[in-house]
Amino acid sequence: MPANPSINRRAFTHAIAALRARLARPRVRAGLRVLGWTLGVLYFAFALLVLALRYAILPEIENYRPDIERVLTAKLGQQVAIRHIEAGWQGLRPSLTLSGLELRDAAKRPVLVLEHVEADLGWSSLLYLAPRLHRLEIVAPAVAVRRDAAGKLFVAGLAVEASSAEDGIGDWLLAQRRVIIRDATVTWHDELRGAPLLQLSRLNFDLRSSGNRHRFGLTIDPPRPLAKRIDLRGDFKGKGIDLLDSWTGEAYVALDQADLAALRTWVDYPVDLPRGSGSVRLWLDIAAKRLTSVTADVKLADLQLRAAKDAPLLDLQRFEGRLVGKRFAEGYEAEAKRLTLQTRDGVRLDPTDFRLRWEAPAANRLARGEFSATGLDLAALRDLAAHLPLDPKVRQKLATWAPRGRVLDLAASWTGEAGALQSWKVKGRFERLGLVAVGQSPGFSGVSGTVSGDEKGGSLELASREVTVDMPSVFAEPRVKFDTLGARTSWRVNAGQIVVDLTKVEFQNSDAAGEISGSYRTRPDGPGEIDVSAELKRAAGSAVSRYIPLAVGQNVRDWLNEALVGGLASESTLRLKGDLAKFPFRDGKDGIFQVKGRFRGAVLRFAAGWPEIRGVDGELLFDGVRMLIKASKGTLLGGTIASVTAEIPDLESTAEVLNIAGKVSGPTAEFLKFIEASPLGERIDHYTAPLVAVGKGELDLKLGMPLRQLDRTQVEGRYRFSGNRLMADPSLPPLTEVNGELRFTADRLEANKVRAILLGAPLTVDVATGGDGLVTIKAAGSAGVRELRQHFGHPVFEYLSGSTPWTGTALIRKRHVEVRLESSLKGIASSLPVPFNKSATEARNLVVERKPVLAAAAASPAAVPPAREQWLLSLGDNVRAQVQRRLDAQDTAIERGVVAIGLPPHLPERGLLVAAEVETLDVDFWRRVFGEGARAAVPVSQVALHADKFLILGRSFSNFNVQASHDRDTWRADVNGDLLAGHVEWSGEGAGRLAGRLSRVVIPDGTSQIMPGEGEEPTELPAINLVIDRFNARGRDFGEIKLQAENHEGQWHARMDVKNEDGTLSGQGRWRPHFSSPLTQLEFKLNAKSVEKLLTRFGYPQAIKRGTATLEGLLGWAGSPLAIDYPSLSGKLKLDAANGQFSKLEPGVGRLLGVLSLQSLPRRITLDFRDVFSEGFAFDSIAGESTVTRGILETKDLQIVGPAARVMLNGSVNLPNETQNLRVRVNPALGDTVALGTVALVNPTVGAVAWLAQKIFKDPLGQAFSFEYAVTGSWADPKVEKIGAEKIAAPPKEGGKP
Repeated sequence: MPANPSINRRAFTHAIAALRARLARPRVRAGLRVLGWTLGVLYFAFALLVLALRYAILPEIENYRPDIERVLTAKLGQQVAIRHIEAGWQGLRPSLTLSGLELRDAAKRPVLVLEHVEADLGWSSLLYLAPRLHRLEIVAPAVAVRRDAAGKLFVAGLAVEASSAEDGIGDWLLAQRRVIIRDATVTWHDELRGAPLLQLSRLNFDLRSSGNRHRFGLTIDPPRPLAKRIDLRGDFKGKGIDLLDSWTGEAYVALDQADLAALRTWVDYPVDLPRGSGSVRLWLDIAAKRLTSVTADVKLADLQLRAAKDAPLLDLQRFEGRLVGKRFAEGYEAEAKRLTLQTRDGVRLDPTDFRLRWEAPAANRLARGEFSATGLDLAALRDLAAHLPLDPKVRQKLATWAPRGRVLDLAASWTGEAGALQSWKVKGRFERLGLVAVGQSPGFSGVSGTVSGDEKGGSLELASREVTVDMPSVFAEPRVKFDTLGARTSWRVNAGQIVVDLTKVEFQNSDAAGEISGSYRTRPDGPGEIDVSAELKRAAGSAVSRYIPLAVGQNVRDWLNEALVGGLASESTLRLKGDLAKFPFRDGKDGIFQVKGRFRGAVLRFAAGWPEIRGVDGELLFDGVRMLIKASKGTLLGGTIASVTAEIPDLESTAEVLNIAGKVSGPTAEFLKFIEASPLGERIDHYTAPLVAVGKGELDLKLGMPLRQLDRTQVEGRYRFSGNRLMADPSLPPLTEVNGELRFTADRLEANKVRAILLGAPLTVDVATGGDGLVTIKAAGSAGVRELRQHFGHPVFEYLSGSTPWTGTALIRKRHVEVRLESSLKGIASSLPVPFNKSATEARNLVVERKPVLAAAAASPAAVPPAREQWLLSLGDNVRAQVQRRLDAQDTAIERGVVAIGLPPHLPERGLLVAAEVETLDVDFWRRVFGEGARAAVPVSQVALHADKFLILGRSFSNFNVQASHDRDTWRADVNGDLLAGHVEWSGEGAGRLAGRLSRVVIPDGTSQIMPGEGEEPTELPAINLVIDRFNARGRDFGEIKLQAENHEGQWHARMDVKNEDGTLSGQGRWRPHFSSPLTQLEFKLNAKSVEKLLTRFGYPQAIKRGTATLEGLLGWAGSPLAIDYPSLSGKLKLDAANGQFSKLEPGVGRLLGVLSLQSLPRRITLDFRDVFSEGFAFDSIAGESTVTRGILETKDLQIVGPAARVMLNGSVNLPNETQNLRVRVNPALGDTVALGTVALVNPTVGAVAWLAQKIFKDPLGQAFSFEYAVTGSWADPKVEKIGAEKIAAPPKEGGKP
């Protein structure tokens, strides 16, 4: 509130009035007059003194120099000499300037020379009656300081005595108003340390004294590598050097950018400091020669120090902060602010504040202490503790417990000595707190929360994430991780016991989530009493084993770990109450231990090697020493379980037994998988693996498993099935309507009177397992041909009828399987060729056996699995087969075997031999049965065959023998018979290669005939190198034939030579087998020495008399060489014949000869040439050329010249349509003869060429007999028309008018 001006004025007026009244008193007025006269006298005395100094003394100061030297010598205790003195005034104070001030030793030698010293005299000298300086300033002195090896100190060469220093110079300097030293240079030589010379330059010192208060400042520039600057300041109170015990004050030291390691050459440190640099600020409080308080600001880097002799070296990258230490009468106090450090090995201490205060016990109170901290990194402090001067036991405990985490806002206080605290109090919070488990004490990490308490009780709250609790004395997997952990707990101390109340503990991790509540009370004689209830909101079934305590046996925990996989638990609870010394409360009277809950979607692997149960829903119960698992839902290999229980009656027993019982219903196929996947599958050598089943059944299974001796597991099971379908192999018929019961144990499998239907017929199956592991399967039934035909669909069954009974046996031991099937075949009739034909009433035994072939080195049948198997077959007395196969994982191959018909079987060294001796072998029949081009299902490598009658391609070969062998990719065969003899070789590489030499090949007339080219268009032809010395077809001898062919650059190149006594045929061609545009080209030449004989050899005797001929040409067509494609046929033909005569021919001899002989002309017309042609036409020559274009053959100059007439032909012939359009001109007056050579075209061995010529020269002259005729129409019914004797004109193209 502002002051009131009127009030202030009244107060001032009142004070003036009071002063006037006091001054008006007589005594006061008298005293003032005396004081006035005294001050006046002093003023004038001082004025006279000043005038005397200014004008009388100071100008003559040089005359007083000896007196001044004596005074200074007396005061300093050292002889002083001055070279020159000047006087002046500094304001109102006299000022002296001394030049050449020398301090001398006892021998009067100068040891210190001060060239320039200024001194201002103080008027206080009048009061003390001694010189007192207002200012003493020394400029640029150079002082050498030395300490000898004995520790004695010398300044400027003068020994310094402690007493003289204190009594002389020290007291005199403190008595001056101000002492200044500017720009001094000091050298320090410490012989005691053996240190090198140290020179300190630019030393400035300022000492100011006022009564008992003394303030000073000192700055030094040391050599640059040592430090940038040293700054020392002080403010003290004291009367004299001899009274230092009574001095008090404070000092300040600053050391900038100093190399602390280098300074230790001249300075002693309380710790070993081999390396370090930085800046230090120190504030020191001193009293009675004792340091009472220290405050240090440090900023150091690259620091190495050893705080104790037995401590390792501490290597710091940086060290910063403020450190405070205080000492007082009752104790001490230590404090740090913003303290931070970082070591080279990664230890880091973030900025933190802490304060510690301790008071020693006194007569009427206990020791007490306080500690507070804003943040403590326990891991960093633990790592640093190894470098600090601590008790070894403390270091060991820190290393053992390994504390970590941060403690924040900590406030703690206590009374009493360590280990016997009378009271204590603590409050704070913590983050990521952790300790290592030691002995029975659990460890933990990641714990965060708050704590508040004292010696009577307190509270603890947790709010933690990613927590790990380590309990090696409780769980086999001691580390339990929690995603979250929250708790509200409290404790209290009651009668020496600690009672912990768990108000609410919440936890969550990947295994479970739930809540815990209850209490725990310690007991001096045991682990304590507990009363805890827990509820799990969620739990993983596979994690149950991890939370089973070590009190439960190892075998049980191992079984739970492997048995329960996956799944989720719900409605799970834990109840634990009682004295923990009596856990797990076997009789239920001393306490309660019960864990129960439901789970779903779990996998139960109840025993090693047995199939697992999937999708299990059920209950889990631990009640005292009993464990029970009930599964109400699940699947076992596709089957649905009705109920499964797994129980261990006594968890503490030394021989824990797991009893499992259950019922499963489902597909039989899944039950077979169950057998296969169980140890029983190995026991029976997995013989059920290939079985395929359709249908359902019910499994009843019981197991008794000693967990310490699982190899003694007891198994008892039954599987009941009805209306099932079973298939052993895809190639075999299935069993239907399979009904029965299968019983099994761990090593036995049995079934009696299992009924089934096979191919419509009933059968029974018995299965038994012997004590030696031998499994015996017996089956009996019947088989009908109709059902076999329907199932297999093979043509061979068309020749069979009826049905027959059969029996079978299979013996299985380990990997050895023996099979035997038998049937009399009575009831089955066969119309197959000999030796496979029989009547229905005839019995002919059929036996099929499979046996393992043991390795030679095997000591016993069970020692080594067979690497081979043998199949035996016998049919009656004439058919035998024996085959050995090698069994590999990747392949099954026949090593050797024999099929013998009518002969005793003899196994070859390798390969498969087919040997037969029969009266008749109808190859055509078996080709129809097995299909054209069918290949053997087994790799035949040898053939030995004899047949009295060999039927093939509608022809019959008698007394036929074949000896053939197959080596790699080549067949070699020697054949011998009445119609065929020689040696041939066939190689299947690429398109194949046929080679050999046959002495004779005779093709008899047959009931059927297969023409070349019939069938599908070939895509490739083999290479051929074949010589036939004598080739006879249908009774006609063609002579020697040589045929060579090669596949080269995608084309088939062939050459053929036919040679006999009457003529030769040679030709060459090529075939391009392209899928869209195949092409065949043929170039040939036929030479007939005697046309008459050659035609007779080809089956046309007396067609032409005498004569020679040559026919050559070049033809091509789209297609293979096996069939001519007439619509695409193109090329050229040339005929030249001479000196022959056409004989009178009957119809059908040949169309070509009918045309050339002209004998049909008289039958078509009634002219006067009958005597010329009817009895045969003699020719001197036949010559002409023809061209073929797309199946149309054209000729313009064909002439037949004979002695009776000259005939000229031109026109065209349509080969695909078998039509013609020709002009024929006859000149009967001419005496030329017609050549006979063209008749060679009818030679059937020439193939397509002869047949083509035959088409060209069809009978063209119908009924005409005149000079000129037109021949049109088809070849079968030509039309002849006389058109006159004019010159023959070119006929119109095929299809136009004549």
